[in-house]
Amino acid sequence: MECKLCSSKKIRPLFVAGDTHGRKELSTSQFIIYECSKCNVTYTDIDINKYYYKQYYLKDYYIEETKNPFLKAVSNLIFRLSLGRQLKLIKKFKPKGNKILEIGCAKGDVLNTLPDIYEKYGVEINKDAVRYIKEHYPDIKIYGRKIDDPRFKCTTKFDVIIMWQVLEHIDDPHSFFKSIIKLLADDGVIIFEVPNRDSLGFNFTKSCWFHLDAPRHLFFYNYRCLDKVLKKYGLKINCYLGDPIDYFQDLSMSLFKKFGSDNFFSKLFSFIFVIPSAILLRLLFSLFYPKIAEVNTYVVRRMK
Repeated sequence: MECKLCSSKKIRPLFVAGDTHGRKELSTSQFIIYECSKCNVTYTDIDINKYYYKQYYLKDYYIEETKNPFLKAVSNLIFRLSLGRQLKLIKKFKPKGNKILEIGCAKGDVLNTLPDIYEKYGVEINKDAVRYIKEHYPDIKIYGRKIDDPRFKCTTKFDVIIMWQVLEHIDDPHSFFKSIIKLLADDGVIIFEVPNRDSLGFNFTKSCWFHLDAPRHLFFYNYRCLDKVLKKYGLKINCYLGDPIDYFQDLSMSLFKKFGSDNFFSKLFSFIFVIPSAILLRLLFSLFYPKIAEVNTYVVRRMK
């Protein structure tokens, strides 16, 4: 058996993961998570066949709604803070040009919030999301195919290419980066965000990690792995950061799922001490020690 990223035979099974998304168990299926000692990637062992997307990406997969008014208010606040952070990153690192492409743009919320000075383009394979963008955001030019699909036709060179929690879903990273480099302007920048395989949550909670999301998350990267892959395509990491805003609850939920119990006093102790402490710890790591942050943001440019 070979590594799905580098074809090395230096792989080992780490653990078995269930078909879960956040707190939800979606089916009784189980998947082996492997690690490659050569390229430092961790990956889910699954065959990406013609049934994969239909079977594991259910129609309501991206719908996270709550009727609780307090939770909805918190969710909306986090969403606005996250959009603000993303916009600041784009403004800080972009070159002079304003052509921007978001890969995996969902229903276009991020692109829609950008100022009108940007020429906005999106890539999204979800047909319902593509239809929504065409109906509501006429200023966004939307492509409904993967960028490494032979039928994907785009000759535009982009100053900024962004991806938020997308790369871990890509089944063929090498084909993907071959395609993305063709779309990037000479002085362009790629800004993307991925769950961190070296995170405290992954190393302490394994199969209970919030961001595992097997089998939809196919590859789990750390800095070393991404540095190797990007260099193969003439790209370099300009900087990387932790994300202190998105999924602020991920570490606490991972720990609670791993070590919590149904005992009333155990739950009470977790809600009063463990969860707040984990949220604070996550924030500190995101701000000051991104190496073990739950989620990393990468800023990538062409090698000079």
